[in-house]
Amino acid sequence: MSQPVTSKFYFELSLLGEKTDFQEVENVSTSVALRDLIRPGENPFKYRIPSLPKGRKLILKKGFCKPDSKLLSWMNSGAENKPGRERAVLALKDDNGNVLIEWTIFGSLPAGGKAEKDYSKAGLTGIETLALDYGFYTLNLK
Repeated sequence: MSQPVTSKFYFELSLLGEKTDFQEVENVSTSVALRDLIRPGENPFKYRIPSLPKGRKLILKKGFCKPDSKLLSWMNSGAENKPGRERAVLALKDDNGNVLIEWTIFGSLPAGGKAEKDYSKAGLTGIETLALDYGFYTLNLK
């Protein structure tokens, strides 16, 4: 009888000079936005042409960082402080720490998050979710 296959992958977010590990990531994708173009004339035609790609919010889940992390203060800065857009690198790594896929995310902004668990014994703060808005990303397969 064979053993069930278990995968040991994780995501590492490099942002603000810090690296934070996450167990899950959602919405690392873009969709092509279409726009209508109408040609004037006797027989007007309506064309659907592609526009700039449209990204969704990137959702990172189940991460850990230090309580004094720059990521936490950037995440909780709120709309009144107007956090700056940052370049981030998200890497999918195997259990040996080897990078399998790497996304470079441009113009990322915090769009919400939840960090409430305190792991005092380990000296870590748990990030339940972190949502990032972004402009675009590039993909690098290793």
